[in-house]
Amino acid sequence: MFHTSKGKRYILLTILSLLTFSARAQYIGEAGFLGGVMSYNGDANTITPFGEVNPMAGAMLSLKMNSHFLFRVDVDLGKVSGNTNYDKDNYFPEDKRVSFERNLWNIGALFELNFFKFGYDSWDKEVMRHTPYVVAGPSVGIFNKWNGTKIAGGLAFGLGYKVKVTRRMNIGLEWDMHKLFCDDLDEGDMGNEALDDPYKMNSSSFKNNDWYSCAFAYITFDMFKHRGICRGGKY
Repeated sequence: MFHTSKGKRYILLTILSLLTFSARAQYIGEAGFLGGVMSYNGDANTITPFGEVNPMAGAMLSLKMNSHFLFRVDVDLGKVSGNTNYDKDNYFPEDKRVSFERNLWNIGALFELNFFKFGYDSWDKEVMRHTPYVVAGPSVGIFNKWNGTKIAGGLAFGLGYKVKVTRRMNIGLEWDMHKLFCDDLDEGDMGNEALDDPYKMNSSSFKNNDWYSCAFAYITFDMFKHRGICRGGKY
């Protein structure tokens, strides 16, 4: 009788340990979808933020380095457009007035820094289920011109806010700015040559290069589980 009771107690403790181990298991990745708007700033829109907005959609995949730091890859497809008529005081050579519109693929390799220790655990008093964050990293813009496809490198930076809704589901809002190392995002059609460095100021790369921004909402799910950590362990 004594041995039977002891055996039942051992089985119960084993089950509780396995449940605790499972609850302590961590997810080192996130994957999800995003949707929002894309806008352009450059020679065809120098002063108006969100002068013309167009839809965009995409996907993101993240690798968690720790509860504060992630590495993320975004792939988005949107549309950018602009019109020099927005800026009435900015006269082009020969008073040309032009516009453009085209699809744009955006690929970013971003580093994300959470302001708070982000997670779901209730036993760790430092863990928050919401946090603002900043992102930065290299990006690539891909778009079609009349003479072929253009692949342009650039830099991206932005800020966001996210909430952990359940243990594995996250939602958030983000706004990014992307600086391209080119000045022909808006020049890609025949007849729009006026938008390719219209003032011939090649010495000022920051002025001449084109920008675009992405404002979006997203939903991601934690994935890629790794081994659990005991209650006294550190992440």
